[in-house]
Amino acid sequence: MKDKLNFALKQQPICFFIRFALPLLILSFLTACVANYGSYKRSRDVAKMFESLQVPNEYKYCYAGSNKNPDALMGLDRNYTLNNDLWKETDMDSSQLKKWINEINLVGSSSSSFGSFILDPNGKTIGIYYSKRDGGPVKMESGNQVVVFLPDSRDRRPIQLP
Repeated sequence: MKDKLNFALKQQPICFFIRFALPLLILSFLTACVANYGSYKRSRDVAKMFESLQVPNEYKYCYAGSNKNPDALMGLDRNYTLNNDLWKETDMDSSQLKKWINEINLVGSSSSSFGSFILDPNGKTIGIYYSKRDGGPVKMESGNQVVVFLPDSRDRRPIQLP
Protein backbone atom coordinates (compact mmCIF):
# COMPACT_ATOMS: atom_id res chain seq x y z
CA MET A 1 0.00 0.00 0.00
CA LYS A 2 2.84 2.36 0.93
CA ASP A 3 4.56 1.65 -2.37
CA LYS A 4 1.41 2.52 -4.31
CA LEU A 5 1.02 5.79 -2.39
CA ASN A 6 4.66 6.75 -2.97
CA PHE A 7 4.32 5.88 -6.64
CA ALA A 8 1.15 8.01 -6.92
CA LEU A 9 2.88 10.93 -5.22
CA LYS A 10 5.83 10.74 -7.60
CA GLN A 11 3.71 10.32 -10.72
CA GLN A 12 0.91 12.78 -10.08
CA PRO A 13 1.52 15.07 -7.09
CA ILE A 14 -1.15 17.56 -8.22
CA CYS A 15 -3.79 14.83 -8.45
CA PHE A 16 -2.88 13.62 -4.95
CA PHE A 17 -3.16 17.16 -3.59
CA ILE A 18 -6.56 17.71 -5.19
CA ARG A 19 -7.98 14.35 -4.12
CA PHE A 20 -6.65 14.09 -0.58
CA ALA A 21 -4.94 17.14 0.83
CA LEU A 22 -7.24 19.87 -0.48
CA PRO A 23 -10.44 18.41 1.03
CA LEU A 24 -8.67 18.02 4.40
CA LEU A 25 -7.40 21.58 4.19
CA ILE A 26 -10.89 22.90 3.40
CA LEU A 27 -12.46 20.86 6.22
CA SER A 28 -9.87 22.16 8.70
CA PHE A 29 -10.50 25.73 7.61
CA LEU A 30 -14.29 25.41 7.91
CA THR A 31 -14.02 23.78 11.33
CA ALA A 32 -11.79 26.60 12.58
CA CYS A 33 -14.24 29.21 11.28
CA VAL A 34 -17.30 27.88 13.11
CA ALA A 35 -15.75 26.20 16.14
CA ASN A 36 -16.08 29.19 18.47
CA TYR A 37 -19.63 30.23 17.66
CA GLY A 38 -22.67 29.47 19.72
CA SER A 39 -26.27 29.31 18.55
CA TYR A 40 -29.88 29.87 19.55
CA LYS A 41 -32.55 27.29 20.34
CA ARG A 42 -36.09 28.62 20.24
CA SER A 43 -38.13 27.88 23.31
CA ARG A 44 -41.69 28.69 24.25
CA ASP A 45 -40.62 28.35 27.89
CA VAL A 46 -38.16 31.24 27.51
CA ALA A 47 -40.84 33.38 25.89
CA LYS A 48 -43.19 32.58 28.80
CA MET A 49 -40.50 33.62 31.31
CA PHE A 50 -40.26 37.06 29.74
CA GLU A 51 -44.00 37.48 29.10
CA SER A 52 -44.94 36.43 32.65
CA LEU A 53 -42.28 38.82 34.01
CA GLN A 54 -40.62 35.85 35.79
CA VAL A 55 -37.04 36.05 34.51
CA PRO A 56 -34.35 34.08 36.42
CA ASN A 57 -32.02 35.98 38.76
CA GLU A 58 -28.93 34.06 37.66
CA TYR A 59 -28.61 36.18 34.51
CA LYS A 60 -27.27 39.67 33.81
CA TYR A 61 -29.80 41.46 31.61
CA CYS A 62 -29.22 43.67 28.59
CA TYR A 63 -31.27 45.23 25.84
CA ALA A 64 -30.51 46.14 22.23
CA GLY A 65 -31.91 49.25 20.60
CA SER A 66 -33.45 52.19 22.37
CA ASN A 67 -34.39 52.25 26.04
CA LYS A 68 -37.96 53.17 25.08
CA ASN A 69 -38.46 50.57 22.36
CA PRO A 70 -35.81 47.82 22.46
CA ASP A 71 -35.27 45.40 19.58
CA ALA A 72 -34.31 42.52 21.85
CA LEU A 73 -33.78 41.50 25.47
CA MET A 74 -31.05 39.14 26.62
CA GLY A 75 -30.03 37.49 29.86
CA LEU A 76 -26.44 36.24 30.05
CA ASP A 77 -25.19 33.75 32.65
CA ARG A 78 -23.23 35.63 35.33
CA ASN A 79 -20.23 33.31 34.75
CA TYR A 80 -19.74 34.96 31.33
CA THR A 81 -18.62 38.46 30.41
CA LEU A 82 -20.23 40.31 27.52
CA ASN A 83 -17.30 41.57 25.47
CA ASN A 84 -18.89 44.28 23.36
CA ASP A 85 -20.85 47.46 23.83
CA LEU A 86 -23.62 46.69 21.36
CA TRP A 87 -25.92 45.79 24.26
CA LYS A 88 -26.78 47.99 27.22
CA GLU A 89 -26.80 46.34 30.63
CA THR A 90 -29.82 47.01 32.84
CA ASP A 91 -31.29 46.07 36.19
CA MET A 92 -34.29 44.05 35.11
CA ASP A 93 -37.16 45.08 37.34
CA SER A 94 -40.68 43.88 36.58
CA SER A 95 -42.12 47.32 35.74
CA GLN A 96 -39.40 48.02 33.15
CA LEU A 97 -39.68 44.50 31.76
CA LYS A 98 -43.46 44.88 31.40
CA LYS A 99 -43.03 48.13 29.42
CA TRP A 100 -40.45 46.52 27.14
CA ILE A 101 -42.53 43.39 26.54
CA ASN A 102 -45.50 45.59 25.65
CA GLU A 103 -43.36 47.61 23.23
CA ILE A 104 -41.95 44.49 21.59
CA ASN A 105 -45.45 43.03 21.25
CA LEU A 106 -47.31 46.08 19.97
CA VAL A 107 -50.75 45.28 18.58
CA GLY A 108 -50.84 45.43 14.81
CA SER A 109 -47.25 44.34 14.42
CA SER A 110 -46.49 42.11 11.45
CA SER A 111 -44.49 39.48 13.32
CA SER A 112 -44.67 37.73 16.66
CA SER A 113 -41.99 37.61 19.31
CA PHE A 114 -40.24 34.46 20.50
CA GLY A 115 -37.82 33.29 23.14
CA SER A 116 -34.61 31.32 22.72
CA PHE A 117 -31.89 29.76 24.77
CA ILE A 118 -28.42 31.05 23.90
CA LEU A 119 -26.04 28.10 23.59
CA ASP A 120 -22.25 27.83 23.53
CA PRO A 121 -20.56 25.71 20.81
CA ASN A 122 -21.03 22.59 22.97
CA GLY A 123 -24.77 23.16 23.43
CA LYS A 124 -24.54 24.43 27.02
CA THR A 125 -27.07 27.15 27.90
CA ILE A 126 -25.31 30.45 28.61
CA GLY A 127 -28.29 32.79 28.34
CA ILE A 128 -31.81 33.59 27.21
CA TYR A 129 -33.09 35.85 24.43
CA TYR A 130 -36.43 37.50 23.57
CA SER A 131 -37.29 39.43 20.40
CA LYS A 132 -39.20 39.50 17.12
CA ARG A 133 -35.89 39.26 15.30
CA ASP A 134 -33.38 36.46 14.95
CA GLY A 135 -30.41 36.93 17.23
CA GLY A 136 -27.02 37.87 15.88
CA PRO A 137 -23.97 35.58 15.98
CA VAL A 138 -22.71 34.43 19.38
CA LYS A 139 -18.92 34.39 19.37
CA MET A 140 -17.15 32.68 22.25
CA GLU A 141 -13.78 34.12 23.28
CA SER A 142 -11.17 33.11 25.83
CA GLY A 143 -11.80 33.47 29.54
CA ASN A 144 -15.61 33.02 29.35
CA GLN A 145 -15.97 36.17 27.28
CA VAL A 146 -18.82 36.32 24.77
CA VAL A 147 -19.57 38.67 21.90
CA VAL A 148 -23.29 38.69 21.09
CA PHE A 149 -23.96 40.62 17.92
CA LEU A 150 -27.14 42.59 17.39
CA PRO A 151 -30.36 41.01 16.15
CA ASP A 152 -30.95 40.69 12.44
CA SER A 153 -32.66 43.92 11.44
CA ARG A 154 -33.76 42.93 7.95
CA ASP A 155 -37.49 43.08 7.41
CA ARG A 156 -38.50 39.61 6.23
CA ARG A 157 -42.12 40.30 5.47
CA PRO A 158 -43.19 39.19 2.01
CA ILE A 159 -43.25 41.88 -0.63
CA GLN A 160 -46.82 42.69 -1.67
CA LEU A 161 -47.34 43.22 -5.35
CA PRO A 162 -49.84 45.83 -6.56
